[in-house]
Amino acid sequence: MPIVYLIQPCELIGTDRYKIGRSSKNDLSRMKGYKAGSRYITIMEVDDDKYVEKNLINHFNNTYTRIAGLEYFQGDEQQMRRDFLDIVINNTHNNQLKSYKLSQHYQQQTQDQNKELLVKNITKSPINVFQKYAYKKYNL
Repeated sequence: MPIVYLIQPCELIGTDRYKIGRSSKNDLSRMKGYKAGSRYITIMEVDDDKYVEKNLINHFNNTYTRIAGLEYFQGDEQQMRRDFLDIVINNTHNNQLKSYKLSQHYQQQTQDQNKELLVKNITKSPINVFQKYAYKKYNL
C-alpha cells in the first residue's frame, strides 16, 4: 500500500526543518534512500499517495515556511506532526466517501439502465398493459 511520510533528513537534524514525501511502493524501500541518522517522524499508509501528498503540500505551503524544493518546510515539529496526521486522516476519509459516492452513482446508473432495458423489452411485447405499467412506474 502506498505511503506518505514526514521525516527529518540527517542533514537537518538539530534544526526545525522537515520534509514531506510519498511513495507508491508497497514497502518501506523509499526510506532506504535517506541517509542513516534521518528521523522518521510519521509514516502512514494511504490509498492515493499523490492526492494526499498534494493536499499536504498545499496545507504546508499555507502554514509553514518552504525552505527548498516543494517538500521541505520549516516549523514546529509537534504542530507539523498534528497537521500531517489530520490531513492524512481527513483525506483518507474523503477518499472513502468519494469512492462510496462513486459506487452509489454507478449503482444508480446501472439501475436506470436496467429500467430502460425492461421498458424496451416490455414495449416490444404485444401486451400494452405492461407497457402502460412500466411507463407509469418508472416515470417514462
